Amino acid sequence: MVTVIKKFRRIIRIKFVENGEMSMSDFTPVIGLEIHTQLETSTKLFCSCSTNIQDKEPNTATCPVCLGHPGSLPQINEKAIEKAIVAARAIEADVADSLVFDRKHYFYPDLPKNFQITQHNKPICSSGVIENDDISVPIRSAHIEEDPGSLSYESGDLRKSSSSLVNYNRSGVPLMEFVTEPEIESPEEAREAVELLVKRLDYLDIIDATNSSSVRVDANISLRSDEGETSSRAEVKNIGSPTEVEQALMYEVTRQKDSIRRGEADKQTTRHWDESRGVTVELRSKESDSDYRHFREYDIPEIQLYSLDE
Repeated sequence: MVTVIKKFRRIIRIKFVENGEMSMSDFTPVIGLEIHTQLETSTKLFCSCSTNIQDKEPNTATCPVCLGHPGSLPQINEKAIEKAIVAARAIEADVADSLVFDRKHYFYPDLPKNFQITQHNKPICSSGVIENDDISVPIRSAHIEEDPGSLSYESGDLRKSSSSLVNYNRSGVPLMEFVTEPEIESPEEAREAVELLVKRLDYLDIIDATNSSSVRVDANISLRSDEGETSSRAEVKNIGSPTEVEQALMYEVTRQKDSIRRGEADKQTTRHWDESRGVTVELRSKESDSDYRHFREYDIPEIQLYSLDE
């Protein structure tokens, strides 16, 4: 009954007409996705720690490398690179001729080094597509990176907890992040794109779709009017399934339309999807790319990649 009431309220709000003139349906969503997929390997991206962490005690599947101890050096997992190249071929992307890693700096408790090893300036592939007979979503790029750790809250609720617990078992697990162009125009299409990518990667044994943490999505959304004006963009972080992607974006469409209706200058924000309440909650002002101070990770040398066709 609660779910039915929530959906009914959303329908009423979407159909609101301001002063009998502008229908909220005159706005089109502008959606871009960052789809983080956990590569199915037996060890982490830069160390020999196991990725089988489901039943491990917190902070036991760790070593000096994935905990970022001074003097520890990363060593690349070749299996992760192989799977990333297969994934690139699966989305018909252009694979880079070499592998280069960068440091992405931000300060958060689950990031032991205070930077994440990722690919910023030269991702492993670009210009791909997720498509079938129903949808065609262009991929701007896809890159390899390490996962941070995970946080849990004493009360189980971010808003009600006075402290957080950090588990670094997940730190260093290999990820491949797919970044779409902001050309998705509905929450339903966004869900279909994630579903299609997950099915394809699971079939190729690149990810294990039965693992609840194998896919996490960050969704960027703004609204564009028929006159071409757009609302401020919001990024909804760490959405756990294709269905939740659709629900979170449906809520954001309603929230942003209500903000426009009230004449509020909506700022660019990073938001959390609260699955239990079916709402997004503001976390902080959204960072710009320069805030992360990307620069080259020189502890990992450039690695040449060669095509099997050569």
